[in-house]
Amino acid sequence: AGIWMDDEALCHLLAAAHRYQVASLVSLCEFQVATQLREEVAVERLLMAERLGLLGLRTKVLDYICYSDERLSRLQGSEGFERLKAQQPLLMADILSRRFPGSE
Repeated sequence: AGIWMDDEALCHLLAAAHRYQVASLVSLCEFQVATQLREEVAVERLLMAERLGLLGLRTKVLDYICYSDERLSRLQGSEGFERLKAQQPLLMADILSRRFPGSE
């Protein structure tokens, strides 16, 4: 179990694997991060995926965040969501277009 169950350590490992271009470890870490998503960390994981340019993880986290109106509503009240709005307006646009397709 170890590092695979420690959310923060896993994210640090993912960032290091990405930095040193260890593709197989990046893939494994992305999978683990995606399977361990929780509302408490979802927005931070989206910001991390965007910062590292991990499109697969970005898509999975967006799917998780946009799964339901109720989930999105709960996440909107978080500090991470406020940071997301301030730092990544294009991600906000992606969230809106996923929740309200055809409103572009």
